[in-house]
Amino acid sequence: MTVLLPLYIHPLESPAAWETVALAGPGVTAIINVHNGPGADAAYADAASLLHAARVPMLGYVDLDYGRRPRALIESDIVAWQRYPVAGIFFDQAPSDPALLSWTAGALRRAPGVTVLNPGTRPHPGYPALADLICTFEGPWTAYHQLPGEPDFGNAAHLVYGVPPSQLGPAHALLAARCGTGLVTDLEAPLPYRGIPSWLPTQTHRPPPAPIPNPTPQPPRPSTVPQPPVPSAVPRPSPAVPSQTLRASAPQLLPGVPPRGLQPSAPRPSGAVVAQPLRAAIPESSPGVPLRGLQSAAGQAVRAVVPQARSVRAVRALVRLTGVGR
Repeated sequence: MTVLLPLYIHPLESPAAWETVALAGPGVTAIINVHNGPGADAAYADAASLLHAARVPMLGYVDLDYGRRPRALIESDIVAWQRYPVAGIFFDQAPSDPALLSWTAGALRRAPGVTVLNPGTRPHPGYPALADLICTFEGPWTAYHQLPGEPDFGNAAHLVYGVPPSQLGPAHALLAARCGTGLVTDLEAPLPYRGIPSWLPTQTHRPPPAPIPNPTPQPPRPSTVPQPPVPSAVPRPSPAVPSQTLRASAPQLLPGVPPRGLQPSAPRPSGAVVAQPLRAAIPESSPGVPLRGLQSAAGQAVRAVVPQARSVRAVRALVRLTGVGR
């Protein structure tokens, strides 16, 4: 059950009452009434900050005087409540007859957040649509438990006071069955809201558990967008493998080259060794020698000197190394 608690007691008169409401937490919605509406009171400002820090929702009190209050004063109160961390407005002494339905709709027009109407009785069927909650009963337990069991509006709330301590349990059960939102208090008229119910100190709020540190990361969700195939990379040998083994197994990693076994390959000749036979086999270039002839001679010389050069890329590298064609 959601508790709708008119907290019409000054914070300096009963700090313990405000602290108890703060301990009750979000299960209680407190209605704040400074001076029959808002007002500039530092004690109320501090007390409202206390409830706000405890995540207690608050509603600011605005009197409609059953449709007799000037519209400008109502709108002034609504604006003044914005100085407090309230979640909405509680409109007390609201009309209930159909003649004032349009007037009430205009009075609520500028209200931000949650709006609660309190005619204290069952109003014309057009009123529940004007607010988030509407209090269709406000009175003593002696009258409440004798009400007929007819269904109420879907957003109804009931305020029941003067409940004997022995009847608090049945009163809570009856209110929960009829609407589920409101108040059951053992305080009596004429000031049933100048304090808190005797049962409220037992309704302390447990703070939410602390988040688990370093949560296990969740695996990424598979993407629905088709991705292009990733080209496979040529595996690289580990640096810890001896160079002789690397040279023996290297032909197996080159595409298009048949494996040559695991025999150690012969050491590669240095650039100086290769350069001498190449330069001897290829005459000095002159303007009359065709370039194609030079390239053919260079290729024959390279294949004669380095038979293990099995790719065009290797031949070109050797030509650049020896400086042929420069």
